[in-house]
Formats: sequence, C-alpha cells, structure tokens
Amino acid sequence: MDRMRAMDEKIDTSPRNVILVTVDCLRADYVGCYGFHGNISPEIDDLATNGIVFLNAFAHGSNTPLSFPSIITSTLPLSYGGPRFLSKDRISIAEIFKNHGYKTGAIQTNSWLSYQTNYVKGFDEYIELYDLYEDLISRLKFDVNTILNRLGPGNHETEKEILPIFETHFKTLSEGINNSYSKNIDIVNKFNADFAKYKQNPEQYIKNFIAKHRDSKVLTFRHQPQPAKILQSLGLLGIFDELLSVFGAKLSRITRRITNLEKPYADAEDVTKRAIKWIEDHKNEKFFLWIHYMDVHQPYLPGGSYKWPSEMKRYFKLLDLPTYSPYAVDVQRKKIRKNLYAACIRYVDEQIGILKKTLEKLTKETIIVITADHGEELYERGDNNHYSKLYDELIRIPYILSFINAGFSQRKLDALVGHVDIGATLLWLCGINENLGIGRKIL
Repeated sequence: MDRMRAMDEKIDTSPRNVILVTVDCLRADYVGCYGFHGNISPEIDDLATNGIVFLNAFAHGSNTPLSFPSIITSTLPLSYGGPRFLSKDRISIAEIFKNHGYKTGAIQTNSWLSYQTNYVKGFDEYIELYDLYEDLISRLKFDVNTILNRLGPGNHETEKEILPIFETHFKTLSEGINNSYSKNIDIVNKFNADFAKYKQNPEQYIKNFIAKHRDSKVLTFRHQPQPAKILQSLGLLGIFDELLSVFGAKLSRITRRITNLEKPYADAEDVTKRAIKWIEDHKNEKFFLWIHYMDVHQPYLPGGSYKWPSEMKRYFKLLDLPTYSPYAVDVQRKKIRKNLYAACIRYVDEQIGILKKTLEKLTKETIIVITADHGEELYERGDNNHYSKLYDELIRIPYILSFINAGFSQRKLDALVGHVDIGATLLWLCGINENLGIGRKIL
C-alpha cells in the first residue's frame, strides 16, 4: 500500500498514554494481520483494526541482547560498547518521557533486561517478575554439582576445587552490588546475609551449601550413558534433552520446576495482573509503561486454557529419545513443536486482550504498541531456536501502533522500518519534539 495514501488522514500529535508491549520470539508471519490463517491472535488483530500495521518491520538482531538496545534507545546493537550492558551514553525512551512529565514503569521477565544490564534507566518503577538472586545461585549450584560429580564421593581435592568457584561467585556479586544491582534491594539484602555467613566460616558455608543443593537428578542426566532410560524412570521422559541446549546452566533450576510443568519465567497472566494494577494506580497521570511477555519463548509451555493442548502429552513421549542434532528431529515432532509455539501465542494474545479491555475503560487516549524483540526459527534452516542468523523468520517482527479510545481506522504501511524507529515515532505521536538515537518518525 502506498505510504502517503495510507497517511492521508492527519494524525493528532498531543500528549497521551503509551504502552509498549514486547513479546519474546513472536514471528510476524504467525500473526493474523500479517497473513497467518490459524486465528491464534484475534486480540492483536483487533488492536490492529484501530491502528497502523507496519508490514515490513525488522529487528536489528536475532536475540534479546542484540535487539533490545534498538527498541529502548533507538541505537544499533554494536554501538556504545556493545549490547550486553545498556551504556549510560545511550538515552532511553523512558528517560525522555520522564523528562516530559510522564510516569514511567516497566514490568518484565527476562534476565537480559534487568537491573544488572541497566535497562532500569529512566523508569520510576522497574518490576522484575523473577528471582534474579535465585538465578545467580542456580548457576553456582550447577557449577558445584558439575565439579562434585567429576571428582566423585570422598575426594580429598573437593574443597580445593570448589573454593575458587565461591570466591568468584561472591566477587562477581560484590561488584554487581556496587554497580548495576545497587537499586535492587532484594538482591542487596540477600547478598549481605549470605556473604556475612561465608566470611565467618567459608569451609562450613560450603559444606552446608553442598548438603542443601546436591542435585542427583542433574548429575544423573548429564553423565549417564543412557539418559532416556534414566529420565523415563524419573517420570521426566526426555524433555531435559531439549531444555539442555536452550537453557544450559539454568538446568538445575528447571529440574525442580519441570515435573510440575512450571515455566522458567513469569507467566503471562501474572505479568498482565501486575500491569493492570500499575495502570490503575497511575490512571490519572500521563504514563509510559513497557510490558515484556516471555511465554512464546521455549520450552513452549502455554498457560491458561491452552495449558494442555492435544499435542502436549504426545510431545513429551516423542522427546523420550535424546536428540542433539536438529536434523534428526522427525516430522511429527516438528509439527508438535510448531503447534505448541502457536498455542503459546494464543495464550499471550488472550492476555493482551485482557489488557486491552482495561485500557478501553480509561477515558484518556492511549497508544499501545505490539512488537517482538525477534522471531523464532521453526526448523526452516535446521534449528529450532533464535541463533545468530538473519533470515525473515528470525528478524521480521510485528510492529503495530493501536490507538485506544481514539476512533482510529486501520492503515497498513509498506515502508521499511526497524526497531530504531519505534521510539522516535512514539515521541512524535505524543507531541515531544526530541530526537532519540538514530530513529526516524515513520508516519
């Protein structure tokens, strides 16, 4: 569609509320208004009827650390020292909104987007719906258990081998407490309590740690020559084989959760509830709220009424045999994983619909942005993940600007846009005449 014909109706540019919704791993071609025929995104599609659909929107990277600097700061991932830490020299969209009198908030569930990577900058309230300290301890447990298993029981080298692991752990945490963790009171308090016990008696602290966290399931899985039989005897089947390649060092934490099919991140329903409470608390103010959903990410465990799609039990059975090569995945297993991916989208879409209903009750006009940090490869080129490749399934993302309570009719744009253009466009739509990074106003 011709860009200028699509924009022939003047768009009001005045202060209004803004909600940025990012969905991890959401491909554009799995969304109805982008051509998907499975009716798994009716709520997003409904939002699109009152907004602008950018048909050719692309991420600036195929994973979260690479893509999010462009979304939040309109800068390229390799600028300002690289993507792993959000440099103080990158100005975030939250900082600009805050400077213009907006209340700013974030509710997110991804450890790449946390206090320690400095995504907190510019936000009055930054709500992380996961236990970051527990995640750090999980990595320590994994390293300790790996060493214990290698040395075997009763080895006199145990303390010599393990002590440096704890020294590094507490040194890294201490550096973080003095820098990026400093605003996270929960981490600061837990660190201070743990470190005091460790300094008092390191040997006893390590002994207590081992006694508490020795994890035979992880060790059995990683070192038995026939993992399928071991896992089946544990009632876990072969799902850890899939999870190992995806989560690596987080496996020990997932070991505790997967028997109850718990997700390794906060559920979309919890995210939505917190978002609605935040909106209600600030409904009488101008606000900018960023919400990040993780549920479309692996291991594809849909929630709500989609928790047990017909494929779920069959999926676990098909995972019984270990499969380290993606090329060995059979056709049936590929189909099931794609169906679970679609079920996760439907679940997140349902939660976005609940969020939309809350916004429609507000009298103030609100812009809601729907986008993704990147897509997901579903075996098109041999893998099922989001590795460092630059194909459409990984970097073509949905980008929808929906105008709530504004009487806006749908427009579709063919213009080529990227993550860097989101922030500049939002600022312009709110009447803020200020540049952000290298972003362009695409309207």
